[in-house]
Amino acid sequence: MYQFPQSDPVFQSCINSQFALFNAFSGSLLGSVRSVCDANVKLGQTMLEDTFSAGQRLLASDRADDVLGAVAGGVQPVARKLLAYERHMSTLAVDAQANLAHAARRHGQPASRTAPALPDNAGPQHGVEQARTGMQPERRMQPERRASKALQGGQPAA
Repeated sequence: MYQFPQSDPVFQSCINSQFALFNAFSGSLLGSVRSVCDANVKLGQTMLEDTFSAGQRLLASDRADDVLGAVAGGVQPVARKLLAYERHMSTLAVDAQANLAHAARRHGQPASRTAPALPDNAGPQHGVEQARTGMQPERRMQPERRASKALQGGQPAA
């Protein structure tokens, strides 16, 4: 288990900057997902309204010409709405990318700057871990990693 000093100001600064980056990314992504969901709901409502009105026109028509006219008249507005939806989705994608880039510029540099400032002893305490688990750090590796290390000429796979 990693032993981190909780009162270390460098550690606190690193964790705070990492959380700020995570919060900025998640807020941006969730806002984008919300916008996409709102656009999908609006499109669905519009398409249902158009379908109901086209159905009413079809039911009210008495002649075959009226039926064909109602069907043909409904195609172009639906196509226009789908093109507008596509443009709106493209705009949302560009906005989401811009928001993520802004969050990365705003929070990414402090997060990456504080990580190397952590003290060297903030990682796993090998002597403590070995005494507690009875295993060398090499033995705790995943079997795949041990096998790949054996193939590279390291110790034999166990």
